[in-house]
Amino acid sequence: DDDITAAAQKYSHIPGVIGYFLIDEPGFQSQPPFYHCFKAFRDAMPEADVHFNFLGDLAGMEELMQSEAGPYVDYLMWDAYIYLNEGVRDNVLFNCSNRVRELGLKYGVKTAQYVQSCGFNNAYRRPDGDELRYNVNAALAYGNKQIAYFTYRRPEGVTESFTPAIVNEDGTRTDVYDAVKGINTAALQLGPTLMSVEALEVYHTGEESGVNNPLPADFFLQPTSSSGRGLIVSYMKNLETNQNYVMLVNRDYENAATVSFTVDEAAGALQYVSQADGSLKALTGSSVELAP
Repeated sequence: DDDITAAAQKYSHIPGVIGYFLIDEPGFQSQPPFYHCFKAFRDAMPEADVHFNFLGDLAGMEELMQSEAGPYVDYLMWDAYIYLNEGVRDNVLFNCSNRVRELGLKYGVKTAQYVQSCGFNNAYRRPDGDELRYNVNAALAYGNKQIAYFTYRRPEGVTESFTPAIVNEDGTRTDVYDAVKGINTAALQLGPTLMSVEALEVYHTGEESGVNNPLPADFFLQPTSSSGRGLIVSYMKNLETNQNYVMLVNRDYENAATVSFTVDEAAGALQYVSQADGSLKALTGSSVELAP
């Protein structure tokens, strides 16, 4: 503990330091020794984020929240990469996202997700800009409050094989850089709203993934037509103001979608959060255009 405190205090005064990396993908260990490190770091630097990431199987995530570390956890963070050389693992994305969302609500802790931005180990392919947008928007729809990329910069000097990522080893931009810049800019503008709401339920329309949660027939917003593979429909609420929100995500990462819908009269006039500046604007009409 003295070593942890000394390490935290050594950097705590530096403005660029926002947290500490603790461990990545530890796998399941019952009451592992690093649990007590959370408190030691937070005691030394109360505002620090103690970075801890789970494998996609999420083993040990609930035990962590029930342990001595639980009160000091900033984010339940996880990774499960979906873009294989053959196919896309929508079922993994939806299943893991929903399990982490439920745990976040249960324990009142924010959730976070790594998004795949490169190919690696000759098994996972590199996603394009539209696929990155889909993965990020799906993560936000499931209530995640932090997004990280695996990887932002192409790794070097490692035993695993990696394709180019968002920037190269020398810092030069790759062909997806501008797409990621646009994705991040939109997420930043939506951020104040998304940080203030909880994703209480997440539904699907359209193509079956194996773990779809169908949109109930009595939900207050009903798509009447949607091109492509269907939608993720996230029901969100600001628990302080009781304001309801719905986030629609196009599940087709190859084609844009035009979505027409009806809304229960009790919902009143609709507004949307602008991806350009984060402000609320009146929604005219009963359809929206969604990018891939």
